[in-house]
Amino acid sequence: MDAEPSGQDQTDERFNKGAWYGSQFGATLWMLLAGLGLLGEDILVAAAFLAGFACLNLWGVFLWRQSRSATAHATVQKFLAGGAIVVATVVPMANQRELSLDLPYWTLAVFPGMMLWTLLFLKNKLASGSLSSSP
Repeated sequence: MDAEPSGQDQTDERFNKGAWYGSQFGATLWMLLAGLGLLGEDILVAAAFLAGFACLNLWGVFLWRQSRSATAHATVQKFLAGGAIVVATVVPMANQRELSLDLPYWTLAVFPGMMLWTLLFLKNKLASGSLSSSP
């Protein structure tokens, strides 16, 4: 019989490749745009934004490949933690240099806020599979 182990079936229901990569790219696109927009103004800050975009997307790819051995909630939290670190690096760097890009400091709270929201409201839904892509 070629049936997959039940653990893998559960993981497949909790993880949707398109949703994962779409969310990942959507959460990091602003870094790419900011980096490209700042290339002519400050190469160091532009490079930091572009590096943040690349690192966070590589982190997301790594987490996706490891998703078979982790819960959806834990994987999302790890991605958001990485995002919090990147944002805590690039936003103050950009603001201290007084560039045309003026990011409010509340943006530092976006990724930790999403972590809290995921913890409080989505953890049970992710664990039960009620947010899966299956009909």
